[in-house]
Amino acid sequence: MKKIRILYTIPNFDTAGSGIALMKMCTRLDLNVFEPMIVCLHDRGAYFEEVRRSGIPVYVFPYLSDLKPRWRLLLNVFRISRFFRSLSPDIVFSYHYAPNFSEAIAAKLAGCKFAYVKKNMGWEGPSRNQWKIRTWLSDAITVQNTDMMKTFFPGNKKARLVSIGVDQEEFHPRLPSPYVRSELGIDADSKVIVCVANLIPKKGIEYLIRGFVACSGFQQSRLVIVGNHQTILWDETRALMESLSVGDRVIFTGKRSDIPAVLSIADLFILPSTGDEGAPIAIQEAMTLGIPVITTDTPGNRDQLDTLRDQLIPPNNAQAIASAIDRMLALDQQLRDSIIAQQWDIIDKRYSLKEEVRQHEALYKELVMHKSR
Repeated sequence: MKKIRILYTIPNFDTAGSGIALMKMCTRLDLNVFEPMIVCLHDRGAYFEEVRRSGIPVYVFPYLSDLKPRWRLLLNVFRISRFFRSLSPDIVFSYHYAPNFSEAIAAKLAGCKFAYVKKNMGWEGPSRNQWKIRTWLSDAITVQNTDMMKTFFPGNKKARLVSIGVDQEEFHPRLPSPYVRSELGIDADSKVIVCVANLIPKKGIEYLIRGFVACSGFQQSRLVIVGNHQTILWDETRALMESLSVGDRVIFTGKRSDIPAVLSIADLFILPSTGDEGAPIAIQEAMTLGIPVITTDTPGNRDQLDTLRDQLIPPNNAQAIASAIDRMLALDQQLRDSIIAQQWDIIDKRYSLKEEVRQHEALYKELVMHKSR
């Protein structure tokens, strides 16, 4: 039986987020049926070496072109199509976050099916027509949240909801890590609230800090924020913490690779996004580890908790965060266990990596079947 060859395109593995999601999915495909390959624009970043060690063929090639001037676009897509043709994929599947449609044209010229994953809520403005062209050229689009489906692809039969899945082998309930508590200087009696997010405007970290300070359990709790905080907001955020006299009660850890261990010490997880998200995996990871989750009622966040509406709060609202912290930390064990069980059920049915892989495999078979007709 001839295997279905899928060429995944992704700009890089330097920033790692989408790259990790891609690798977790494609390394779990049934290799008796599918033959994955990857192409990216450069080999920078520590995670690229993990990709190379995976055994999946990975190529470095300029598979994207600027869209203007048009004559250069035309020359480049012929060059890219020759590269695609040399690898003989059945499907070119794009993990590019932007609406650049040059790879879609090249895939068509190479005689391949083309699909892409819609990972963010970008669409309007100057890029609108580019998204429309990319969608028109595509044979399939996987969409990561329901707001994208309703807003961008209403009635479009090419689009289907395929949620990013969490790896339940890596993320699962575990005993709290005494090492992490000790490293962060958190005593055994303190309640721990964790947020996994880079310090960028749409993550709402300012509101989280203000809400944490306003909660009644502030003196008995610690707020741990995991992610890159060396951004343009750091000076402003540090000044805010000084003005609120948070002392050592707010801890920025920077980026970490031991997210399950950090989350294991959490009594509560909060993601206070102020803007639209794609599909923040951090929410699902916390849910899978058995941690009650609070997040804002915004696109990309609300899907995971659509059956647990009490755990959704309005964005840009420090008081709502404070009230949610007080309410969730005061839960008795029976209610806490009930929330954890409901969250686990949501993950198991809709957000497991196993389910994501199953849906991708079904899509690839469907695309190749249509190709052969």
